[in-house]
Parts: sequence; structure tokens; C-alpha cells
Amino acid sequence: MVTKAGKQAYLKRLFGKADLNLKAGQVAFGTSTTYIEWHGSVTRKHATAGGKQNQAVPFGIVERFGPDGQWELYFDTLPVLTDPATINNLLAQLATP
Repeated sequence: MVTKAGKQAYLKRLFGKADLNLKAGQVAFGTSTTYIEWHGSVTRKHATAGGKQNQAVPFGIVERFGPDGQWELYFDTLPVLTDPATINNLLAQLATP
């Protein structure tokens, strides 16, 4: 997403599916770029297929401000899309040689 409208639409969809509880973390300054880390948890708003209540899972966002007003976000949406057990299984598969 490169347009302001595209970024806003994406964030609106994310916030429509999840409750985020984040606080600012570390900040890194460069000559033309600044990075801000946000960390905390995310909880999906809708119950799982089995009707179980969703648990908060660790979640983070890295925000980048670049030259000429560039603004980017980096984050993993997997915690919003699936349950912690599936995430752990996927991570275990990645770690297996």
C-alpha cells in the first residue's frame, strides 16, 4: 500500500478485527529515518470456530518515518488470523531442519 487511502483502509480492517493494547517502546533515530517500536498484545474481536473466547497474544508494530514524509508500518498479522496453538505449530515447523 503506497497511498494514504490504502494505508487507512488496511488499518481500518485490522482495527475492525482486533483489539490492540500497545505502548511505545524503543525509538531509533537516523539521519533521515526514525523507527518507533510499539509492543503489547492483540485480541481478535470474533470468537474462534469452536466458540472459545480469544486470548490476548503478544503483538508488535514497527513504525518508520522516512524522508519526504514517508510513513510505513511493519507487523505480522498472523496473531489476528489464527489461534496461538496454530502459531506455535507453524513456528515449530519453521525451526525444524
